[in-house]
Amino acid sequence: MRLLQEEATNLLESKKSDFLKKAFEFISSHSVDEDLFERSILEYYESLYKQIIPSSTNLLKSLGEKSFLKENILIKLGWYLATSFKNEEWVGDFIFSWEELILEKADKNRSTKPTLSIFKECDESFLKDDSLLRSFVSMKVKGAFVTFLNLYKGVHIKNSGEVLRVDEDSVTFSIDSLQEAAIRNDNQAYILQNSVLEKPLKADICYAKSKPGEISLRNFVYLIDMPASLRESARVHPRVATPVTLKDKKSSLAINGILFDISTGGLGVLSRDSANITAGSVVEVSFELKDEGEKIQIMGEVINLVEHKEAFRFSIKFLPSNVSMQEAINTHVRAREKETIKELKEQFVELF
Repeated sequence: MRLLQEEATNLLESKKSDFLKKAFEFISSHSVDEDLFERSILEYYESLYKQIIPSSTNLLKSLGEKSFLKENILIKLGWYLATSFKNEEWVGDFIFSWEELILEKADKNRSTKPTLSIFKECDESFLKDDSLLRSFVSMKVKGAFVTFLNLYKGVHIKNSGEVLRVDEDSVTFSIDSLQEAAIRNDNQAYILQNSVLEKPLKADICYAKSKPGEISLRNFVYLIDMPASLRESARVHPRVATPVTLKDKKSSLAINGILFDISTGGLGVLSRDSANITAGSVVEVSFELKDEGEKIQIMGEVINLVEHKEAFRFSIKFLPSNVSMQEAINTHVRAREKETIKELKEQFVELF
């Protein structure tokens, strides 16, 4: 890509004074040769016009002798520049190349590179990991989207957001109002992995920085996986306590329990007894959808059984059997999903 085009040149000229101002903010608390610094930083900036990676010699000299300080300021400045040019991918590529040059020239004798971050260090923050910061900067430059996924009473709340700002202690995203309500309900945000993020993430809300249509997050942590993202359908909670009977097909033994949640593909049941029903058992599931006045009797397979103190939780997958029963369940789940989303929307209105 040629950067000598008039459009690119005008764009860079328009940002030059802001860039120089930010550069002096970064070095304001340090003793530097300001004249030398200004000349060298403008040389660095204007080199974007020439499609070259500039020599770091003058910049390193202008910042004095403290190696870590020099690297930190220069890389912070590069990230600031990268996030200033939305949808200008070449700027991000340039900055990352510049960063590698700075690290290489700053101290050739050092065996390991320092962990550098413009994020404040705190015990809970994962943003000391430079690779994650790079990912957010890259998405901001490219105009790429992240996908948020939260559950509200078992229902998927999933919407896209865009990286708006990468600040010193948080990242700010555009946000759908329903997604914001779900995130605020959990007091945490969950972000799915994508072509830039190698793993899903969770993060805390930075309330002081939140504005309508935006959400600021901090304390990002990588997750090993997100089981909720693998669910094919919503698992809704019952409106009222719903008794369930499980009858083992092999032994004919039956146990009683309470419906925990239900989806179009299966259901969860809590019971004080297991009656030797184990994972893999085929059971007859009987319960009533009270609002619809529909009595359900359908076959299922126990996929998982977890013991919680004095109770057992059964995860059951429906088996193909009775089409009319399955359709009644599907109708119920869709209706409950709509009601749950409506409830979340009303909760969001009350918050604001």
